[in-house]
This record gives sequence, structure tokens and C-alpha cells, in this order.
Amino acid sequence: MNSYFIDTHAHLYEKDVYNIKDLIFSLLQNNIKHVLLPGTCISDDILIKQTVSLNNKLFFPMIGVHPDNIKEDYKNEIKIIYNKISDYNYIAIGEVGLDYYNNKDTREYQIGFLNDILDVAIDTKLPVSIHCRCAFDDMYNILKEKSKRGLKGVIHCFTGSIDEAKKYIDLGFYLGIGGIVTFKNSNLQKVLSELSLDNIVLETDSPYLSPEPLRGKVNSSLNLVYIANCISNIYNIKIDDVLLSTNQNAKKIFNII
Repeated sequence: MNSYFIDTHAHLYEKDVYNIKDLIFSLLQNNIKHVLLPGTCISDDILIKQTVSLNNKLFFPMIGVHPDNIKEDYKNEIKIIYNKISDYNYIAIGEVGLDYYNNKDTREYQIGFLNDILDVAIDTKLPVSIHCRCAFDDMYNILKEKSKRGLKGVIHCFTGSIDEAKKYIDLGFYLGIGGIVTFKNSNLQKVLSELSLDNIVLETDSPYLSPEPLRGKVNSSLNLVYIANCISNIYNIKIDDVLLSTNQNAKKIFNII
């Protein structure tokens, strides 16, 4: 295998999970070229910047607030994010989105924050990393309007139906495919078999969602190989061809070299 890996979504800055300096060595030894670091709350920004400072060719920063963390005073966080974007070289806004699985009672705030933060993304010309769980209809309606104004990005950790996938793709979004594609009870392999490889990027969502055969263990970008191998089997192509296509997609979306 001559190609390299790009992890478009990994929380490798979590100090209680990783020894980051040892991990960097392992990532470089295993041909992991780029890792994109999404934020889940404003305070993550400090850890993300510290991690990027260790190797700014390997790590790329995002800024965002996970929908689980949206509160009534979200307008203040929008202002903070907007100001931070003007002072630092973020490559994307994320992760942001809607999650009704545990948080239906904050639906109003989630929608308000998402609308506002996507306007920031459009204004700053940054792509987005979108989290969507049990909220497809609201998410699709929002993205349908925002995409008319040039919004682009990735549907992070996509696990939806073929119909949902095609609707996102028609809006110009890519699908982030992670460890779930390797799960025996996942329908994702069937969905991908009906889609072009041109529509997906690879991710791990580390430290969560480790692929088989490591399911239940701490995940890291080192496990991209299991995801890429599974996808190569779905499309019946070499793993190098999977990486060539998905890397091109990632570089196009996030403007990385």
C-alpha cells in the first residue's frame, strides 16, 4: 500500500485518553498524513490549539459546539466562535448539528444555534462538519436552504438510509464513513454499495466507534485501515484506490494540501 490516510474527524486532543506525543509518532509511522480535529464545546479550543502546535502539518483545527452542549444562551457562543475564527486559521466549523436522541427538549435551541452557525460558515467561507442523530427532516430542511448560499461540508458519521444519503449528496455534501461500516449489524455497507466512492470521506470519530475487530476499545486514527479495507471490499477495489478517491474528496472539501 503506497497511499496515505486522512482522518476527517477525530478527537485526539482528549488528554485523559491519549498520550499525544506517543500517538503522533505512531500516526506518522503508519502513514496517517492528516487528522482533522473537531470541537464539541468552546473549551475544546484550547486543547485543539495545543495539539495542532505539536505538528501543524499533521493536525488541522475546527471549532464547534456539539448539539448535546447547546444551551439557551447559544447566541453568546456564536459571537465567541465568530471572533475566534478571525484570530486563528481554522479549516472548518464543526462539529455542529442536531441530536434528538437524548435532547429533544433542547430542539428549539439546537435549531437556532445551527441556523446561526451555518450563517457564520457561509460568511467566513468555511466548510462544516455536521452531526445529525434522529433529526434528519429538520437537518435536511435547514441544509437545503443554506446550500443555496454556498454551504458545503461533510455529514459526519453517516449511518442513514440510501434515500437520506442521496438527498445529502444532491445538496453537495459528502458522507463521513467511520467504524460503523465494519459492524455486522450495520446497513451501511448496503447503502454504500449503491453510491459512488466520489461521495465519501473517511473518519474515525476517535476515541469512539472503534471498527471491528476492535469494537468497544479506545479508537484512534490508526484504525482507519480497517475502515478503508472494509470499503475496498464493498467496491471490490484496491485499498489504494479507496484512499486516492477519499483523500481527494477530503482535500477538496477542507482545502488541505
